[in-house]
Amino acid sequence: DLSAIAKGYAVDQIGLLLDSQGQHNYLVEICGEAISLGRRPDGDEWRIGIERPQAGQNILFQQVQGGPEKLAVATSGSYQNFFSEEDQQYSHIINPLTGKPVSHDLVSVTVVAPSEMAAEAWATALLVHGLQEGM
Repeated sequence: DLSAIAKGYAVDQIGLLLDSQGQHNYLVEICGEAISLGRRPDGDEWRIGIERPQAGQNILFQQVQGGPEKLAVATSGSYQNFFSEEDQQYSHIINPLTGKPVSHDLVSVTVVAPSEMAAEAWATALLVHGLQEGM
């Protein structure tokens, strides 16, 4: 399905709408998928936080600082969306080659790109591949 790119597409489309209206400073965010351009109203650069990948925690891991160019940040993770069965956790992210949930130790991937849809697609694909193959 399109869940690996749908929010990113929506964020990009809102950004394009703001561009067409002559806006040069904005931050668009939908469910953690974000794109920024320019500066905040106080003149500082936009900062997008990346969460430490621990279920049930909202701890800042790192910040990505925006600037004059569009900057999109997307994170794909298996540490928040999962289900458990018989003491085994299963990710909501499915490996298309096996048709099964990903089953490696990599729990989160963040990608920074000029397009949110591209960042979101890459983050999901890299998470599916795992650390070794993703690198």
